[in-house]
Amino acid sequence: MGKEKHVLVFCPLYTPMAGGLPNHAEQFNAAMAARGYRISVFTPRLDANSPSHEQAGNVSIIRFPAWEIIPNYPLPRFWSPVFWRMWQALGRQRYTAVISRTRFFFTTPLAYVFSRRHQVRWMHIEHGSGPIHLQNRFVGHVAQGVDWLFSRLAFRHADILVAISRASALFMQRLATCAIHVIYRGMEKGLLESIAPNASIRQGREGKVFIAYVGRLVYGKGIQDLLRALVELGDAPYVCCFIGDGPQRRQFEADAGSLGLLGRVLFLGSRPWDETIAYMKAVDIVVNPSYTEGLPTCIVEAALCHKAIIAADVGGTGEIITGQGDGYLFPAHDRTALVKALSDLVHDSEARKNMGENAFEHVVKRFSWEEASLAYSRLL
Repeated sequence: MGKEKHVLVFCPLYTPMAGGLPNHAEQFNAAMAARGYRISVFTPRLDANSPSHEQAGNVSIIRFPAWEIIPNYPLPRFWSPVFWRMWQALGRQRYTAVISRTRFFFTTPLAYVFSRRHQVRWMHIEHGSGPIHLQNRFVGHVAQGVDWLFSRLAFRHADILVAISRASALFMQRLATCAIHVIYRGMEKGLLESIAPNASIRQGREGKVFIAYVGRLVYGKGIQDLLRALVELGDAPYVCCFIGDGPQRRQFEADAGSLGLLGRVLFLGSRPWDETIAYMKAVDIVVNPSYTEGLPTCIVEAALCHKAIIAADVGGTGEIITGQGDGYLFPAHDRTALVKALSDLVHDSEARKNMGENAFEHVVKRFSWEEASLAYSRLL
């Protein structure tokens, strides 16, 4: 294809990794490829089982050698000859634009350097809406310094700025020097609707209300608040499933044991997207107690699965549900409000049903890859 149809995406996290960013990136690439774009993805190779090169239709995936200085923060192995061979091979191609995602990853300066060296327009897509939250104070201070530096680089020097929510756009405005375009993500609604519920988790637990958290198991997601809120529910008839993995999984499992929650919480680990949706369809309530979000994918998916939602009112969460009959929004860190929302829904099946239906109606027409890819195509 011609130059006008080839886009290079510097993506910090990509499939087979789970999470909102990899999910957004993969579906974005597929939607743009369907519009005739050729997409090359330059992304870290953290899983030895993932191929270094992969082709899926019009999407090429190049996974460069990488390592993690802290979990979920990959860095290139700059000392590896393989990395430099891949980098040089990228430079022999012609692109109409390069894209980076989420300002604080090292793929952001890579996109900047490549765009300036090869005089290609740079689009930055921002997924965040606030500063990084880490449990370790020293690492947190270092991360905030990197965040500040990379934010200035992306928000002041990118040629095109895109926010995945209005909350992300407001966060970017403090440093942005050009217009910010808000483009909501799409969802593969047809595929989601075709997935049957996986009710295996309910076997032997009849009469229980099932709660699910879906996402990475890290401090910034507020999982420690959720565990302590579950304790305060007392003898309420619930089971809580944690679907996902992360560097603090063992700590959270130990916390669940020390809090007396064994048998009432299930850690199901990381699952492929279709299995995650199947589990989500089998539960009654989806909860997201995160401290910061851009636009949480799990909340969009929960609404499309007709689930009652309880979520911290952070980032773009309030752009998915309003908290007025279509779910509960509560202030992040407010465990008292979280306990009340959980208690209300655990004991009221009619409220769960109504909230799930209202959430679906609010979301179903707003998150379309057809509309999103058209908006991106116009910018590119």
